[in-house]
Amino acid sequence: MTVLHPVQKLLEKEAKPKSVAAELGYHPDYLSRLVRAETGLSLSALAAQVRLQKVQKLLREHELVRDAA
Repeated sequence: MTVLHPVQKLLEKEAKPKSVAAELGYHPDYLSRLVRAETGLSLSALAAQVRLQKVQKLLREHELVRDAA
C-alpha cells in the first residue's frame, strides 16, 4: 500500500507533517519511514519539496514574490 498520494495531497493543503501523520492515523516517525521507503525523502523533506513546488508554480504564473512567499 502506498501512502505517498494521500500524504502529498495533505501537504499541498499546507498541513504540517505532524498533522498529516495524525490525519492518516500514523505516528510521525513511522509515517516518515514509510515515505522514505517510497521516495528516499523524509516526511519533512517531502513537505519542503511540496512547498517549493507550490512556490515555483506561483512564480511561473507571474505572482508577486511576496504573495508566493
